[in-house]
Amino acid sequence: EMLQILVEAGVPPLARNTKGQSALHVANDLEKLNIVLSAPMFKGVDVNEPDVDSLTPLHHSVGLGEMAVRELLCAGADPTVLTANCLSPLHVAASNGQGDVVGLLLAQYRERNVLETYINLLSDGSAPLHYACRAGSPEAVWTLLYNGADATLADKMGMTPLHVLSKVKPQT
Repeated sequence: EMLQILVEAGVPPLARNTKGQSALHVANDLEKLNIVLSAPMFKGVDVNEPDVDSLTPLHHSVGLGEMAVRELLCAGADPTVLTANCLSPLHVAASNGQGDVVGLLLAQYRERNVLETYINLLSDGSAPLHYACRAGSPEAVWTLLYNGADATLADKMGMTPLHVLSKVKPQT
């Protein structure tokens, strides 16, 4: 209801903030994301439009969990869109330690016949497996390895995922 009131008060629903983000980029929970995806006032919002950092709503929504990612994918979000540094939504999911989202994105890449390209893609010199190890997420690490991630791939510092994992501080 409040969204409708703001729109009726003159706030353009497709407006962007100074970072180039729409309401879809900044939706911070599943309910708000669903409102933006389904409300008629937001018709025309581009689910693949990047912000000034070249992050799409999918990159931003990975942190909201598997259901949010599913909703965006159903709305037409493209999981193959990369930032200027080759950061994929898979890298973001791995860095957040979200094994369920990692699995969902890997399934999307497999369906699109690009799994081999994305599973070992280096972003800022690190592959998704490096990010998952840095996050200390057994589920994300296992999911990546099970789907063919290269455990011997070195990052830009010459570190394998094992090196990265060895540096992670235990969680208390």
